[in-house]
Amino acid sequence: CRKMLELNHFLKSDDIISVNYVRSFDLYNVFAINERLNNVLKSIFGSFKMVHSATPFMEGVHLEYRNLAVPKLFVNVSDKSFELMAANSKQLLIYNIFQYNTPEDFIYYLLFVAEQLHLNPELNGLMLSGNIQKDSSLYTLIYQYFRNVNFIDRPDQYKYHYEFEQFVSHSYFSAFSVALCE
Repeated sequence: CRKMLELNHFLKSDDIISVNYVRSFDLYNVFAINERLNNVLKSIFGSFKMVHSATPFMEGVHLEYRNLAVPKLFVNVSDKSFELMAANSKQLLIYNIFQYNTPEDFIYYLLFVAEQLHLNPELNGLMLSGNIQKDSSLYTLIYQYFRNVNFIDRPDQYKYHYEFEQFVSHSYFSAFSVALCE
């Protein structure tokens, strides 16, 4: 796994390679964590399972949208990066994390991936989660290019305490999906 990961990432000698199985798409998510950080986490939590952010995002999206007739883009937004996934009901087409500084950087990556996958921004649709609101400048720019934009709601297979109503339901989609990880 280390040699495969080194094809796309600079690894330090003290990095530990970890693997998550993504049941939904029958694939393995390979990633690295610094050994010192891993040891700190072990000292705090004892035994734990390391899960890359991609794993619950992929599992959660597949569970909620497993009957897609056409491929769709799914985006989980953070302050300076976002996870982008394209999938249909049977397969993962792409998953990547992109860094961005401006809304224009953000939309460039979305449109580039859509073009490479021959997805029509008007037809295929875009589902958003994470740190983005409908009244934000980022959403406004996205909507100029993608007319079929919706928010991913929190997974519906759970019952939520009433206090969760104070949070925007799409903000923590990946966190709610961690329980789906093997």
